[in-house]
Amino acid sequence: MFFASLAAAATAALSPVPHSDTDLRCLTTYLFVVGQMEEDAEAKETEKLGVSMLATYYLGRIKGRYPGVDVGVAVRSLVQGGQYNEAAIGADIEMCNADTKVWTADLDKINLNATD
Repeated sequence: MFFASLAAAATAALSPVPHSDTDLRCLTTYLFVVGQMEEDAEAKETEKLGVSMLATYYLGRIKGRYPGVDVGVAVRSLVQGGQYNEAAIGADIEMCNADTKVWTADLDKINLNATD
């Protein structure tokens, strides 16, 4: 147990993105959801694609703020850090979905056919 805790602490220390970073948490959450959907025979391909696009959005935000970052290391660090559990995932889903609603509403306001 001691060595597992030590390994988790070392991994967290190597993460180039703080575990509290909203974009990292949303990327990790949506990757988790896509993984769950892959195991669900009822999940539609369009739904999987939609969630994958959300993950891509957050990946882009991280890459923009942390150029050259190894996002895989950051995601693994968050997941292996010991605090990314079922309760955290549930809270992150709520937070990320609320964030997504804000920027998708902004996209909905764009009318490419507008003349003014």
